[in-house]
Amino acid sequence: MSKFLKQQNQIIDGAEKFFIEKGFLKFQILEFSNYLNIEAKIINDFFITKGGLLLSILSQLYVDLFALDCSWKENNPSLNLKREIFKQVNFSHARKIDLFISFFERKELSHLDAYLLKLFCKTMGLHFKIFLMQLSSEEYNCLKTGKAKYFYFIFFEKYKTKRLETG
Repeated sequence: MSKFLKQQNQIIDGAEKFFIEKGFLKFQILEFSNYLNIEAKIINDFFITKGGLLLSILSQLYVDLFALDCSWKENNPSLNLKREIFKQVNFSHARKIDLFISFFERKELSHLDAYLLKLFCKTMGLHFKIFLMQLSSEEYNCLKTGKAKYFYFIFFEKYKTKRLETG
């Protein structure tokens, strides 16, 4: 991996943690650069703004969820495999999911620009769709009565309080 990509990944990784800690409104590039011990100019050169940095974070999760959705439609894996993949996606993107939860809890969504908000909503919509796809037909039929969003909320409450088991 090139030095450029390593540094970019270091910034994105650190930004996930920093956004969770500070929130969107209190996130400052200069403070973040001090946190990473790199020049603010480097962050600005890569991402231009904190919105650009958040876009990079959200895009990674969206791309993975979109690819998973397409793969499941095409290959129709077994229910057990879908559940295992869903757990692994949640585990590998745990901080991004924590970031989503923190933005909701801080009520910061209204402060995102239209493009970021749209990507945020599309990403959560895909995550919800994949959540439904990993349910058995009996579970899914029970949720068709309008309880699906409630059970999705319960999933996040469980996620926040004890983290999902990884296997």
